[in-house]
Amino acid sequence: MAKKTSEHVKYCKNPEGPVIGTVSREIIRQDGLYFKDLDGSGEFKPFDDWRRIMTVCICMSRERRTARCC
Repeated sequence: MAKKTSEHVKYCKNPEGPVIGTVSREIIRQDGLYFKDLDGSGEFKPFDDWRRIMTVCICMSRERRTARCC
């Protein structure tokens, strides 16, 4: 019998950060944290960094409120 997709999910818990879950992508460990390898290169790249994404979202939100970026 075939396994359900949910049985193939790998989870990695980041302290003070998000839980990274993936079925097909590799997980990269960088600076003691876990990141999903978004482009499948096996290398840590800026767009893999969920900390950077949060900064960009905060900046975008602030820009919409004040019409300028941080």
